[in-house]
Parts: sequence; structure tokens; C-alpha cells
Amino acid sequence: MSKIYNVVIADDHPLIVDAIKTMIKKSTVMNIIATAINGKDTLDIIKRLNNIEEFNNIVDVLIFDINMPELNGIDLSEIIYKEYPKIKMIAVTMRTDIYTVKMLIDNKVRAIVDKSSELEDLNIAIEEVLKGYKYYSKNIEKLIQNNEEMLSLISKIKITKREKEVLYHLSIGNTSPVISKLLNTSIPTINSHRQNLIAKFEVNNVAELIRKATEHNYI
Repeated sequence: MSKIYNVVIADDHPLIVDAIKTMIKKSTVMNIIATAINGKDTLDIIKRLNNIEEFNNIVDVLIFDINMPELNGIDLSEIIYKEYPKIKMIAVTMRTDIYTVKMLIDNKVRAIVDKSSELEDLNIAIEEVLKGYKYYSKNIEKLIQNNEEMLSLISKIKITKREKEVLYHLSIGNTSPVISKLLNTSIPTINSHRQNLIAKFEVNNVAELIRKATEHNYI
């Protein structure tokens, strides 16, 4: 008897969810066990299902959108990768910049499908992932091939979640005292994060930091 793969779909657009459900229902090896409209609900559903003792690791496949409220798809995929590494993840996205793609790859997302593609592209992605392969839409595959140098640079620059927050506030012109209040931490701590960012990006000042971070889609 063939294995039946249990699927969770996460997207805040009902029409897209319905289209994916219609496609999957035609399959003889997949079963939709839940849908969600945001990242937080998705994570709660997976935690609940995978903690049911008689259904150990019940979720096999997660198909998710990148731009979801409350918890976006990139942050969701990072949590899933760390806490539920057996789940095969497939991202569906309108964002096709190299930084987004790199973060998804780092989070072990098995397939990345451009939302502008035909639905059949997602069907192929699911089939490939279930076989144990990776899959990228043609334009995303081309993006990866054309940006090998940038991918290498992005791989070298690793910043923490707090550094990302500081970087964002610096980019909109906030000073260290303002950022310290917004993030509820001390001014010396903010200054330390700023200097760490300048060192990591190998620049001389905040203006150069913002320019380089923007060029490489960190902002």
C-alpha cells in the first residue's frame, strides 16, 4: 500500500488555497489535513498535530505563502526546519529576489514556486519533493544561476534577529537613543550592534552600511 502524505496549506488568499486543495484532491497519495491563513496559526496547527501521540509526525508536507500576516513564511520556515526537520516544505511566493530565495534555501525549503507560474508548476514541485528531490520554478532557477556571486556574499554575512531590527531602525533614520527605547535595551547595546553590523558588512560608517545592506536586500 502506497504511503499517504499528509499536507498542510498556509496562505491568506482563499482563492489560492481553494485552487491548491482542488489540485491535491485529485492525488491518490496526498491528504489535506489542515489549512491556515497566517504563519502563527500554521505553527500552532503543526505543533498540535505533531504532538498527538498516536499520530507521531503526522504532518509530511507544508505548502506555504511567504507574505502571511502575524508570522511570515520565511520566519515560519526557519522554525519548522529547526523544530520539525522531517516536514517537507514548499514555498509559494511573489517575492523572487535573491535574498528571499537564499533564506528559504538556508531554511531547507525543498521547493520554491513563483506564484505567477501555472498551477501545474506547483503540482510538479510537489511530485519532485515527494520523490526526495528539490524543485525551483524556471525563473527562480535562473535567478539562482545568475546570482552565484551574490549568493556567496549573502552566505558570508550572517546577522542576528536583533541586528536585523537595529539595521531596519538605522535605515529609517532612527538614532541610538531612539532605537534603545523602541527595543527596550540600553544605548551601549545598540551602539555595539551597530559596530558589529559595520564590521560584518566591511564598511566604514552607517551610511555605507545602509547602502550595502540595501543593495543585498537585507533591508
